[in-house]
Amino acid sequence: MAADGDDPSSLDEALHRVLAGGAGHRPRGYDPLEATVEVCLASVPAAEAVAISYVRAGRVRSTHRTDPAIAEFDRWHTERGRGPLLDAAFIQPWRRSFFAVADLAADAVWGADTPLPAAPLFRSLHSTTLRSACGERTALDLYARTPRAFGVDTTVLVDMFATRVSTLLYTPDDRVSARYDLAITTIGRRLGIEPSAAERLLLVNLEWSADPMVVADRLTCHTDDVETPEPD
Repeated sequence: MAADGDDPSSLDEALHRVLAGGAGHRPRGYDPLEATVEVCLASVPAAEAVAISYVRAGRVRSTHRTDPAIAEFDRWHTERGRGPLLDAAFIQPWRRSFFAVADLAADAVWGADTPLPAAPLFRSLHSTTLRSACGERTALDLYARTPRAFGVDTTVLVDMFATRVSTLLYTPDDRVSARYDLAITTIGRRLGIEPSAAERLLLVNLEWSADPMVVADRLTCHTDDVETPEPD
């Protein structure tokens, strides 16, 4: 298992081979974060959906998600002002710490005073912190349709994928083109704009020798409290 801060490039290539059928180059539009959540979904037996979530300004948004139903959980968090992902952000956990919710249908998870409007499609949640500070949190989240689906074996497997996602999002990479492409994707998804507009925004603000992902995070850090179209 890679140590914090390492760039497990062999895992990146393995993910690419799985999704691209062993092609010798990344296809146009290849997104390493999307590849990671897809392979995480295929690799963790209990997982039935995977997402990368951002908590900022009292709002939860999952950008890379393998099931559109996860957007419903994001909406419940934002409308109620509480829920497991928001609660975890307020605690400010350390990097790579995790928690598991045994049953997302329990009243105590969302507040007993206001019942959920519908039974949740997913009942279990496993969430690993990628970064947390000042009430903000980024996490790798796994969902399952049955209660109490995640155990110790889940945590061991997820740690490998959490390492990869954290490296992609927050660790400078000497493969500048990969960081540049990922920054465009991140801006586009978090602001709900087309890739061409995201690239123009990045270029205007990208200083010489700056890490593109650091710039992307700065450009989007104050926008999560603004309603934008959900990604497809």
